[in-house]
Amino acid sequence: VDSLRQDDIDGAQFLYGTPGSIVRPANDAFANAIALTFANNVVSVTGSNVNATKEAGEPNHAPNEPGGASVWWRRTAPLSGNLAVTTAGSNFDTLLAAYTGTTVGALTQLAANDDEQAPGTAPEAPRIRTSLITFPVTAGTTYYLAVD
Repeated sequence: VDSLRQDDIDGAQFLYGTPGSIVRPANDAFANAIALTFANNVVSVTGSNVNATKEAGEPNHAPNEPGGASVWWRRTAPLSGNLAVTTAGSNFDTLLAAYTGTTVGALTQLAANDDEQAPGTAPEAPRIRTSLITFPVTAGTTYYLAVD
């Protein structure tokens, strides 16, 4: 095959958008964090950070990792306990962090992870590059999750 086939073009446009289009994810900005609704203590979301940005004042979501394409979710804890969040199933290397706070420039980081398997714990090629965090939550407190 000497040229792109329609399924190649469709796949690229699904991942990166059509030429000349810059459509940002709805939850690109902290202020537009999407509320998570749990059923039986579990929620699964599908999203994209294609064309997402890093806001002025937004922290790095993992140590020594500037990121630059974050999307935001929020959850007000109905009960106190621990919340586990993973990006398992993502098809890209992720950064994941949890915060409290009311503005992007005044967040308190509670947990962060770059790779589920840190460098040096597995050969580079099969290393798990999705992220996993667990942190304590207090009933009535709103928590913000950033995926970058």
